[in-house]
Amino acid sequence: HGTQWTAQVDYSNPINENKKIESGLRSYINDYASVFNSYNVDRGDKIKLPLSNNYEYQEQIHAAYFTFTNRIKSFGYQLGLRGEYSKFNGRLIDSAQSFGYQYPSSIKTIWDALFPSIFLSEKISDQDEIQLNYSRRVKRPSFWELNPFIDINDPQNIQQGNPALRPEFRNSFELNYSKTYGANNNFLVSGYYHNTLGDITRYSDTITASQYEKLQNSGVDPNAILNTFINANSTNTAGLEMILKQKVLKGWDIAPSFSIAYRKVNAEVGDMSLNNSGAIWRAKMQSTYKMSPANEKSFFSNFSVQVNAQYQSPRVIPQGRELEDYSMDLALKKDIFKDNKGSIVFAINDVFDTRRRGTIYDTPTFYQESYSRWRTRSFKLTFSYRFGDPNFQLFKRNGGNEEGGDFDS
Repeated sequence: HGTQWTAQVDYSNPINENKKIESGLRSYINDYASVFNSYNVDRGDKIKLPLSNNYEYQEQIHAAYFTFTNRIKSFGYQLGLRGEYSKFNGRLIDSAQSFGYQYPSSIKTIWDALFPSIFLSEKISDQDEIQLNYSRRVKRPSFWELNPFIDINDPQNIQQGNPALRPEFRNSFELNYSKTYGANNNFLVSGYYHNTLGDITRYSDTITASQYEKLQNSGVDPNAILNTFINANSTNTAGLEMILKQKVLKGWDIAPSFSIAYRKVNAEVGDMSLNNSGAIWRAKMQSTYKMSPANEKSFFSNFSVQVNAQYQSPRVIPQGRELEDYSMDLALKKDIFKDNKGSIVFAINDVFDTRRRGTIYDTPTFYQESYSRWRTRSFKLTFSYRFGDPNFQLFKRNGGNEEGGDFDS
């Protein structure tokens, strides 16, 4: 059970058509508690196992932001600053063990609470624009990444959070060029560099003898792998991404994208180095075709096909690599009835049943290949019908003098 509180206020002042000031405050508080008890029963005697997970936590995030936007002829810019105070307190009730984080933790770490951003743009022509951006962001560890509870759903691969985790901070630099041409065709190329300090990443090792002894009544394999999380020293990624939106023929649009990057991870556990690096690339294609037969009464009138395909290359991690991932989705749509108010959609998710995640851990102490699937191939048939005008008003105003309220659907 839990209770969440959110309070937010925003202020916007468009000084003129080029200048604008925005600011705001937001507070979020989440109190949560959970009780899960696990017992070993022997001749009527119950022994509480360490698999019991009784915990409570409070998460607080208080933030304020300010942005100034301006345009001088063809040059535009936005300057922003967000300040944040965040605190997470967790407690295991059975052992009275506490865990969590706080930032900034002192005046010396005030930089951890400040997140500036700069967005610059130059409109070269009506069709061409160039942008240069910088931003600093934070990613906080989730409760399950912090919670030291041991999850044994898979006795060969058990999971445990790390209560010593800290938030990670990312500095992002981007240079973008976009060009619009023809009939709503668009091309975007983006170069970027991401520097992440304290990157939250997975770490795996064989279970220790003391850990196995605590869990020996739980059916855990003595050679099980314990998966947890650590803060890497840094992760640096530099890459290039290209996105195209192109009308090929009448009724046929494609939107391919391609990105390539080089990733370097710098991490260590004790005296063991977990440095790793390598290139990664990704390709996506969305293709939509709306048929226009000569005979308007043909079955293929108002009939469209959309195909989405993607490929993700292997990706380096501190102890090995994540394996390639690829899939394709297909959707067929037929608009029916007068004014195309009805539609039937038949969709296949993961046409070739290939979507999965895989990881290879290649370490001095163990080698492991693992695979997981969060969704399998599925089929969906949907019918929808639109009644009347979706943008209606319950009360029509007469010259703005009639009393009453507006109701927008």
